[in-house]
Amino acid sequence: MKVATFLNGYEAFSNIRRSGYPVLTPIHYPDSKSGGLFPDRLRNPDNEPVLNVENYNAAVSRQGADNYITHVWWDVAN
Repeated sequence: MKVATFLNGYEAFSNIRRSGYPVLTPIHYPDSKSGGLFPDRLRNPDNEPVLNVENYNAAVSRQGADNYITHVWWDVAN
């Protein structure tokens, strides 16, 4: 991971997903949103189901639950 992405969490997450480096060990703690797994995707904003109901529901029905461990559609490795 590049030091340049240290303060940009979205870019750092994307670089780790893309390159697989650095190798990270997920930590499972009580109330963990990913169940101790490394996240496969980022969740939609909390207000998305309220402000964009129709499209949000359509997306969830196509891709699966809106959580951190649902695989993204382009992730052919999983």
